Amino acid sequence: MKQNLIIDYHKERIVRVISNNKVTIIQGGTGVGKSTKIPQYLVESGYRVLITQPRRLAAISLATRVANEMNCSEVGNLVGYNTGIEKCYSSDSSKIIFLTDGLELLMQMFGKEKLNNTVLIIDEIHEWGINVEALIAWSKKQLDDGTDFKLVLMSATLDLEKLNNFFPDASFVQIPSNTYPVTFEHRKANDVADVVLELVKEKRNILVFLPGKQEIRTLNLRLRVFLKAFNINAEILELHGDLEYREQRKVFYHFPVPKIILSTNIAQTSITIPDIDAVVDTGLEKKAELRNGIEGLFLRHISQSDCMQRRGRAGRCKKGKYFLCSDYSYKKRDLHTIPEIYLHSLDELTLRLASIGLEIEDLDFVHTPDSSKIAESNKLLHLLGAFDENNSITPLGKEMARIPLSVRYSRMLIEAKKYDVESDMLIISLLLQIGNISKISDNCRSISNFSSQSDLFYELELFRSIYTDGFDISTLNSMKDININNFKSLIEQLIKISSMMNIDIRKTSNDTIALKKCILSGFIDNLYILTSNYYYRSLSEDHRIIDRNSIFRKAKPKYVIGIPINIAFSSSTSNRKFLTLISRCTSYTLEELLEFSSTLFNVKHSISNDIIKEDLYYNDILIKSKELGSVEYLKQTDPNNFRDEIREIPKFHQTYCYTYYHDLTISVKQI
Repeated sequence: MKQNLIIDYHKERIVRVISNNKVTIIQGGTGVGKSTKIPQYLVESGYRVLITQPRRLAAISLATRVANEMNCSEVGNLVGYNTGIEKCYSSDSSKIIFLTDGLELLMQMFGKEKLNNTVLIIDEIHEWGINVEALIAWSKKQLDDGTDFKLVLMSATLDLEKLNNFFPDASFVQIPSNTYPVTFEHRKANDVADVVLELVKEKRNILVFLPGKQEIRTLNLRLRVFLKAFNINAEILELHGDLEYREQRKVFYHFPVPKIILSTNIAQTSITIPDIDAVVDTGLEKKAELRNGIEGLFLRHISQSDCMQRRGRAGRCKKGKYFLCSDYSYKKRDLHTIPEIYLHSLDELTLRLASIGLEIEDLDFVHTPDSSKIAESNKLLHLLGAFDENNSITPLGKEMARIPLSVRYSRMLIEAKKYDVESDMLIISLLLQIGNISKISDNCRSISNFSSQSDLFYELELFRSIYTDGFDISTLNSMKDININNFKSLIEQLIKISSMMNIDIRKTSNDTIALKKCILSGFIDNLYILTSNYYYRSLSEDHRIIDRNSIFRKAKPKYVIGIPINIAFSSSTSNRKFLTLISRCTSYTLEELLEFSSTLFNVKHSISNDIIKEDLYYNDILIKSKELGSVEYLKQTDPNNFRDEIREIPKFHQTYCYTYYHDLTISVKQI
């Protein structure tokens, strides 16, 4: 092994500490070689290594790189990977296996293979994803129960005090990085463009962190006007998750003029651009979060540790500069990133744990989950049929847990078996999980009778019209209304999951009734009703509008099942604004709802101004109301549904007569 990284000078100390301790915490800057070198050191010392990564591509690419460094002929022998869907390793000969960080996958590895001389490395823990929380909690339980293995936690930034309290006997190793010094300067939020111009004049390559695509486009246009006005040459590039891979790669190119990269936080941890020597940071990010039961994208001030990670993007090749352009001071920020376990729903974690015989309360988490979120997850899983009345997992729930999709989509896919529409429903489920493949516009292709009933049917039909026998992926490049990244991801996931579940993806049905039943089974609680020309409303929410990318943006059906989403964006007139939308809509008639989910309907009666109404509810949402008539009129025409009850109240020594119409109290009189 070549001694070409600073981490190599700490090899003996790293191996010694891991060998002598049950738990080791390792901190080292990005690029020092933690993920690639430490597994090799441990294998040389006789250990077998399982190392988790938060992303599938990272697991595969790191396995490939480490195999090359160890002069292996191919991945799958000495070095392998297992992402659940893709398995490329040998139970006998693989000494290093990179895994995605799913708990059930780790359980599978631990259950099938011996743990002698095994080191489990949980990498990138600073992101504090839900899977990482579960892995650490489960690992602690195993160690407390006497399971014999070594645990290593690694990251570039750490909440060391929190981890030391959680693992009081853990040892700590810090690996110094060899970056150049980077200055820190605080400016006002409105100074972003001015700071960029200053740095361009210094001939620096600049990375600008912005919260979202809308803010990137706005600043891009503004900078182009400024550069033209001052006759300055610079290359402006955008970087965010929705760009095609070849567009993302442009940020690594070298140009004869300064380059300005306008990026979301994708460049904070996932991508390192070596020639960046200045960072301009708005101090904001747009983060998915669950609020009042609704997933949304919300603007947040990033933490101090996030600022330091962004600052660390500069100074790789020479001295760098970092500007925090925000009216919110650095000192007021949280020290560390808010863990996902506080921000997201816990349905999937709850179900995965239940499938291996555990409840969330059985585990000790670094960041304790909120009890109300646990209750919400149990409620949803019960509604979907995954849990029984005692919150114990059902056979249906165990089947859902085996499918590598979120709980709603796995429920839909299981329902599809009843109607022999698994192929269509798998595509729809992946469309929901990955995102739109189409960019719907006023000039979009004509909508058939089939696709006119659902945004999901529209995209299913579009996908099938393109992905035919003899499909050539290069043809996507000429399709302006196609999201190429999502289309490629859909194909990749479709092939893998269909193979795993033995689903023939060529089989299509276009059975609208069956598909609507399946969608309803997963979104049984997401019914929205048209209450005016523009808004839909459920019992527990504010008004919403249909997403402008929906086929229903003009033709507004009375009832839709869809996904509620809140999107925050910055505005010149307000610090925060929100769009409250319904996306991925499917239309239903009242007759269809009554037929497909009759058990969720019930009838209640109400009275107003002596007029009795009959109200129809769906899952506690008022669907419609009908006036039956006055009390006196109904006593004459419908006397059989009136009844009197005499009650004595001992505390007051009084007797009352209660008069009911069905279960509605009409009057109470003292006798």
